Amino acid sequence: MTIRKGCGGAEPARSRINTFEPEWTHVFQQLCGLTSRTVLIQEIMGTEVSDQKIKDAGNRFFQEVGSKARRPRGKAKSTTANAFLSKEAERKDAAYLMGLYFGHYEKANAQGQGSDFKYYPRAVRLIATYNRYLTDVCDTSDPRDARISFETFYVMLTALSNQEIKRVKCRHCGCVTPATLIQASKPKCPVCESFGIDVHAAQEKLAARLRAKFDAKYAKAAGT
Repeated sequence: MTIRKGCGGAEPARSRINTFEPEWTHVFQQLCGLTSRTVLIQEIMGTEVSDQKIKDAGNRFFQEVGSKARRPRGKAKSTTANAFLSKEAERKDAAYLMGLYFGHYEKANAQGQGSDFKYYPRAVRLIATYNRYLTDVCDTSDPRDARISFETFYVMLTALSNQEIKRVKCRHCGCVTPATLIQASKPKCPVCESFGIDVHAAQEKLAARLRAKFDAKYAKAAGT
């Protein structure tokens, strides 16, 4: 990915001590707490700072907080993998994240913020949304305890923008959930599934009650 200067990304700090300017340093430190994948941090921040400098800055940050960087192994997440959002609980959490993020993001755009600053508000929004998810859904502050990783969350949003993932609305409960192209061909609402909502059975039960009520009313009218 190539980032042009002046397009709103995080440019290197003028100081030799710091890697980024103060406002971006705070964002960088928060991202380090959610992911150690250098490429992901670069893309979210829209920066040309090299991989090694970002790794060094991350190591310094973890040293300051008395922790150790956990470098991810293997390839980055992919929406084409069969395991991507394959579990019911993951898709339900993903629906929460998607609704929370786009609700706030569209509000920011309506206020004229989204188009003026390309990277900074988006990075802050990503972090705020995911931290809210950790608190509300996972009841934790540790991303390692979450069903949806920060990386999966970001990959999902990117795939939604590229239309590699669809938004599927349940015709029964109205919940909008993300679904890969394979999942969208056989839509199954994770919200209905998790709450054990059998819409077909409920419809049959309602129809039976209506028939019974009609029959009773008809029988009473016939008797009089």
